[in-house]
Amino acid sequence: MSEKMTVLVNGIAQVEYRRDVPLEERQRAYLTKMDAQMDNGIPLDGETVDQPDRLQRARYVALTLAEAILQDREAETAATCSWLAERIPDLQQVRIDAGEDGQVRVELIFDRPLENQVKVQFPMPGEETRH
Repeated sequence: MSEKMTVLVNGIAQVEYRRDVPLEERQRAYLTKMDAQMDNGIPLDGETVDQPDRLQRARYVALTLAEAILQDREAETAATCSWLAERIPDLQQVRIDAGEDGQVRVELIFDRPLENQVKVQFPMPGEETRH
């Protein structure tokens, strides 16, 4: 199990979930409630899956996470991110690509953690560069 899971949007890390930080009881209870709701079936790929397996649930939750991030719904982002990290312990990255065409694609990555990213700052046109 990886210690952390990272969520990227269009290649930029947005959320990092640390599995070594325990959830509060109310948060664990909410994840159980999410499981119970999914036990009744989930919409996926244009149809209803009556008895979703672990990966179907993960895809559904990841799509919900993508919507929540793109619409700045922080509580839903936290809940769906927690569900993915806690229920799918081998998940290391969730890559969300939001195209200009309105299409959202989600990829679940199990085999490699996110490599460190380096922030590069470019001067604005007209600004002096300092050395």
